[in-house]
Amino acid sequence: MIYDMVFSPNKLLMTIRNGKEVIFVDSKSQQVLSEIALQDKPRFVCMTNVHLAATTMENKQIQFIKVNESTLQKDSTLNVDDEVIGMAVYRNNLVVTYDLPGVKILSNNATVIHKLDNTAIGREVFKNPDGLPQRLMTPSM
Repeated sequence: MIYDMVFSPNKLLMTIRNGKEVIFVDSKSQQVLSEIALQDKPRFVCMTNVHLAATTMENKQIQFIKVNESTLQKDSTLNVDDEVIGMAVYRNNLVVTYDLPGVKILSNNATVIHKLDNTAIGREVFKNPDGLPQRLMTPSM
C-alpha cells in the first residue's frame, strides 16, 4: 500500500507501508528505478534538498535517503521523541507534527529549535495535526 509520495517531472518517490520500503519510479517509462528496505513501516516522505529525502517511521525515527538520478541509498537516521505523523522542510530545518498533538521545528541533528503544542497559548490549537507540515514548500527532486 502506498502511504505517501513526492514527485517531480517524470519521477516518484513512494513509501510502501506494508512492505517496509521506499521505491523510486520513473513515471514516464513506468519502471521501478530503485527500492530500499527499511527497518520499520515508513509513513510520510519529503525532500530535504535535491538529493536527500527523509521518511518518518513508526519506530520513532526519521530515515534519510540519498536520491540520485536512478538510485536510492540509506543515509543517516534521527531518533525523535514520539511517532512523527507529518513532516516538511523549511529553511533547512525539519517541521514535524506528533500524535501528542503539536509541532516541532528540528535541526538536522534532532535538536528542538521551536515547539508549539496545545499548552503553548493556553487553549487547544491542534485537534489532529496529521500531515499538517506537508503544506509547506519543499524542494523538488
